[in-house]
Amino acid sequence: MKQEKRVNAIFWILIANLRVYLAVHVFQVPWIKGLYLYHARPAWYQFITSTFCHFNWNHLSSNLFFLYIFGKLVEEDEGGFALWLSYILTRAGANLVSRLVLPRNAVSIGASGAVFELFAVSVLVKVMEAAQASTSVGAGLGGVMITLHIYQVL
Repeated sequence: MKQEKRVNAIFWILIANLRVYLAVHVFQVPWIKGLYLYHARPAWYQFITSTFCHFNWNHLSSNLFFLYIFGKLVEEDEGGFALWLSYILTRAGANLVSRLVLPRNAVSIGASGAVFELFAVSVLVKVMEAAQASTSVGAGLGGVMITLHIYQVL
């Protein structure tokens, strides 16, 4: 029986996104907007912190929904540290691309890039698992076929 893994990291990512949203839109904490990625003068940390910021409730709720689905898959297969690492690195990468292709007056916020990349990671993990399973099944069947062939020869 496969041991069930605890899934905690995705909840901390969701809570971080919710806390930043509440700080901006409910409590109106002014310095939080300094976490946005301003393309004209980006600070190094904004490539990461902007992933926790969202424009409105619709933006946040759709990102949280898909973050939960794909983040949970990644965490179940690869663990919490891998989820956090994937989330941060993929978002930083997506922000780097947006910084290169969008106009200098653009502002990037949200986890949409990280959601898409977690989707890609979860698909890759499942493809790799399927490939490993088919390799081990194929090897097992190959052994059976060789054994049957030797038995027929004898």
